[in-house]
Amino acid sequence: MKNLLTRTLTGLLFVAVLIGATVSSAQSFVILFAVATALTVWEFSTVVNLHAGASVNRFINTVAAVYLFFCFAGYSSDLVPSKAFVPYLLSLLYLLISELYLQKTNPLKNWAFAFASQIYIALNLSLLNVLAFQYDALTNSTKFYWQFPLAVFILLWANDTGAYLCGYA
Repeated sequence: MKNLLTRTLTGLLFVAVLIGATVSSAQSFVILFAVATALTVWEFSTVVNLHAGASVNRFINTVAAVYLFFCFAGYSSDLVPSKAFVPYLLSLLYLLISELYLQKTNPLKNWAFAFASQIYIALNLSLLNVLAFQYDALTNSTKFYWQFPLAVFILLWANDTGAYLCGYA
């Protein structure tokens, strides 16, 4: 029962921060999810390095993920051109080439986990910007629609809560 209470209180705090940042402004939405991207990729890289026998470059991997998130935010809100994605691609190329010269025991495993974090975490969180920033033909500008990313999280929370309650019983 104590586990349920702890999870509930932590979840309520997380929900309050997420809803508050998402609803209040586009800037707070971008900042919150950029921080979430950084922390999530860093944690994934740490866990992989400790338990999977890999040696992923956590710093470059995290910086690349956050940069991808900011690129999607800027591009989706019409603030930056598509050329802004080039440094991200160069950072991925750096991750590939550096593994060859560092002569680590299993560079293929390091590549796999580095790219897994970019696809599984960074890309998915970055695509929230595509949902949030939509072109409005009436005003001929891009607007921030907080309802779309929030709807995704409500569906995820409902699914997760249902799965927890079914597994708990």
